[in-house]
Amino acid sequence: MNELAQIEKEFSGLATITPAKMKKITERMVEVDRANNSLGRRNTQTTNQLMTLTMLTDSPYRRLRQILAQIENKRGALRSSFFGLQKVKLEMKEWEEEDTPLSRIKLAEAE
Repeated sequence: MNELAQIEKEFSGLATITPAKMKKITERMVEVDRANNSLGRRNTQTTNQLMTLTMLTDSPYRRLRQILAQIENKRGALRSSFFGLQKVKLEMKEWEEEDTPLSRIKLAEAE
């Protein structure tokens, strides 16, 4: 199962992320990925500023790069949170099976 299918399955019970909204997000992330791949991260901010005179002002290209960087940061945070939650769920199952006083405390804390 790929990462997107896993995320869709996990969030299917949430009231805020309906299947229609998830489909819309999925369709639009293709364009974000394309833009990130085309802009890349080969150049530093200084290099970008020196490439053209329009870079010295608050240009649309510069804003686009900033927005794409923010989207990528949010995506990384969500990915990290999602897989962290998956790990905690596995640990909780192990603690339920152990059934020791310490495991019950860990389970209550995780819940």
